[in-house]
Amino acid sequence: YNDNPMVFKEHKYETTISEESLPGTVLLQLEISDRDDESQNNLGGGDETNVDFYIIGGDLYAQFRIRESGELYIAKPLDREAIDLYLLTILVTDGKFIAKTNVSISVLDANDNPMICLKYRYRETLSESVETNTHVLQVLVSDADEASNTRLRFYLTGIGADDFHLDENLGILKTAKRLDRESQSK
Repeated sequence: YNDNPMVFKEHKYETTISEESLPGTVLLQLEISDRDDESQNNLGGGDETNVDFYIIGGDLYAQFRIRESGELYIAKPLDREAIDLYLLTILVTDGKFIAKTNVSISVLDANDNPMICLKYRYRETLSESVETNTHVLQVLVSDADEASNTRLRFYLTGIGADDFHLDENLGILKTAKRLDRESQSK
C-alpha cells in the first residue's frame, strides 16, 4: 500500500555543462527512494517507475527535460552569454505524494562568438621625428566570450607594415623604426 512518501537522495544537485553540449546530453541522474517499494529501493535509476518528474521552476525557455528514468538532459541548445546559471526546482510524484529537490546547473563558456572591432578605421598623424618604439594606438575589440576563450591574435599587413610593430596579443601598434616622410608619407 502506498502510505510512505518518496524522497530524493539529494536535497540539492549541482552540475556543470559546456554551452557546446548538444541536445540529448544527460546532465545527471535524479534518484529517489520509497519505503513502500521493498524490491526496488532506488527509483529513478533506469528502471520503470510509477512516478512522474516535472521541472516546476527555473527553466523559463524549456531548455531541459527529465526522462521517466530520472535522467535530466538538455532539450535545447544552451548559450552561456544569455544564461550562465540555471536554478531548477524539480518535483516528483507517484500520484499521492510529492517530493522536491533543487538542481544548480553552471554553463561553461566556449569560444562560440566572433570578436567585434570597436572602430571601423583608425587614423593617426605622426611626426617623422618620433622615436622608434613610440606608441601609436591600440586596436580595440570586444568578444562576448570569457577572456580565457577569446584567443585573439592581431596581425599587421600592407604597404608600410614593416615600419611598425603590432603586438599580436594586445593589439598595441608602435613604430618599429625611424619614419621618413619623403620616402613614404602614408
